[in-house]
Amino acid sequence: MALQTPVQIATNSLFIEQNAKQDPATRAWNSSVAMFYKAGGIPWRVRTAGPETCYIGISFHYLKTTKRQLMYSSVAQAFSSEGEGFALRGAAVPRNPDDDRNPHLMADQAAELAGRVIKQYRERAGKDPARIVLHKTTRFDDEERRGFDNAPKQIPIVEFVNLSPSEFRLVQRGAYPPKRGTLCRINDSKTYLFTTGFIEEWNTYPGVHVPVPIEIGTDVNADIMRIATEVLALARMNWNTAFDTTGTPITLRFASQVGGIMAEVGEGITPHPSYRFYM
Repeated sequence: MALQTPVQIATNSLFIEQNAKQDPATRAWNSSVAMFYKAGGIPWRVRTAGPETCYIGISFHYLKTTKRQLMYSSVAQAFSSEGEGFALRGAAVPRNPDDDRNPHLMADQAAELAGRVIKQYRERAGKDPARIVLHKTTRFDDEERRGFDNAPKQIPIVEFVNLSPSEFRLVQRGAYPPKRGTLCRINDSKTYLFTTGFIEEWNTYPGVHVPVPIEIGTDVNADIMRIATEVLALARMNWNTAFDTTGTPITLRFASQVGGIMAEVGEGITPHPSYRFYM
């Protein structure tokens, strides 16, 4: 991080068969994709028919200091067309023991973070996105909505999407669970998306447990079909694995993993925003 150079670390288990958990082909795929991306390439992209979109995932991580314990927000963003991803560490949020499970940004913090994301996007793409989609595992409160809405005034579309684990299960007759991509709506109030499940191309279900769908929460007028399609595509954007899908869209998986690394960097160092430094 200090030298601003992405590196790829290889251990003996990559080259030598020592009761490895992965077969040689999988290890070769993972390491090759990682090196290709860190060298400046883009392995694959999300293909969408809509406007150029900036997807943002928000998560929170502890940063321990000698004086107090703070909670930092981290943000992950992936282009829909170029495929480039970057991460930014947000403002410090004081730890609230009564609400640790659902922290929130103040309006000015959300606005400042949104402004930095748009600036990074502009530096990479040469223009502003036409649409911003925000992902979060917990609800957006009024302060966050106001901040994210007011900051990108030049962006015509800003959408808020909650993607949370659910207790909903769907069982069908036969040997396999529902297909990956199955979307269930209950009374137009609850929406569940199976990002894992039976894969027709493989003619099997590659998991070991009953698939757990993601519950999608959106604004009333949101296009749920488009949002679900994008979430499904973003679940395939993890270049850190050879598996067909990780179940979680890269916005939230990326934000969670990167946030943990950023928490170790310290307050005096600005972490490099590129995803190449975190995979």
